Amino acid sequence: MTSKRVKKGFFIFIFSFIFAFNFFANESYYFFDLPVGFKQIETEDKDTQLYQHEEFDITLISKIIHVDKNTSVSQTSKTNLEKLGTKFEDEDFTWNNTPGNVGFLEMELDSMPIEGLSLTLELSSEEHLFCLIYTRQDNVEEYFSAIYSALNSLCIDDEYYYTPGPVITFLSSEFRSKPKDYIINLKEAGITIKTKIDENDIENAQINTELEYNLLNKYLNKETVLQAWERYYRIIYRDNYSRIKPQMESIITELKKAAKAQRVQNVDLFIAQSLLSWTQGFEYIRAKSANESDFICLPSVLAGKGNDCDSRSFLICAILNEYGIKSILLVSPEYKHAMPAIALNEPGQKFNYNGKDYLMGETTARLTWGTIAAQMQDRTKWFAVSF
Repeated sequence: MTSKRVKKGFFIFIFSFIFAFNFFANESYYFFDLPVGFKQIETEDKDTQLYQHEEFDITLISKIIHVDKNTSVSQTSKTNLEKLGTKFEDEDFTWNNTPGNVGFLEMELDSMPIEGLSLTLELSSEEHLFCLIYTRQDNVEEYFSAIYSALNSLCIDDEYYYTPGPVITFLSSEFRSKPKDYIINLKEAGITIKTKIDENDIENAQINTELEYNLLNKYLNKETVLQAWERYYRIIYRDNYSRIKPQMESIITELKKAAKAQRVQNVDLFIAQSLLSWTQGFEYIRAKSANESDFICLPSVLAGKGNDCDSRSFLICAILNEYGIKSILLVSPEYKHAMPAIALNEPGQKFNYNGKDYLMGETTARLTWGTIAAQMQDRTKWFAVSF
């Protein structure tokens, strides 16, 4: 078996090469936002959850392990992997202040060679969560994005819901880069913000995006494509949000100051329109090939490294949600377009989602909120993604 550093490098190589909610919860608090097609299988053990994908031949098992107070996650990982008779290499890491351990494993199941990942996390001093996900050895490359995405979708604490998942955190833990200085220029509102953006955040957020895009492509000719598309954006949003939280807070603070200085009466509309006008001035850059996602991660957008309609809309949704205006993403496969929509009671074109009207906004033309192109007004050709 290869060393863990070589094995880890292999998975990172795969990363660089690949460029209805499926929430499953347990009585002990944790849940997965699994890729479309995973189904939960009933088990006799209340501490064990079993999930199988209907098409991809992937199995995920999660189990609450009751431990002595001094037991490390590394010990729990090794004990359970050895019980299964696996060959494995594992490594400790920290995820959102939680001790964790990731293992790369090989074993035989019914004489069939399989490979996969294990993830062990400390839920409390007396409870560890042990997860195992695997497929046949000859399927690993084909299904790696699904394996990655399923395990990376885990949440064990609402406070950290909008943060990068455990697997991308593990894979980026050895790499550190100095944040670089960038200027965010909202000239329409007369605001210039100096900020620092970590190049590592840009790289890892985009790796996550490309893996999710690779997974999305597996659903393109299926009836569940819209569910998969919603999940694609939802998972990326979770990863990106905390990476740009300091910048979002700075933008909101400065826009509030500008509104006060200009004696603006409708502050919410002023902030929303300032953001819309700002993104309308971005340079429009799309993916160079069909193998790459059109979506540019939000740290990259703020660093001025490119964007398209959905990343612009995503950025507006994130900032306005942080500010306190409920925002959703609208996506149209037929129009090949995306736009933000916000819960503001102002006149204009609206989209009704879950019984609530959202004001629509166009990020690729110099228009105000509530004004969209006439040829894109058929609401049946849009679907909404809520964050």
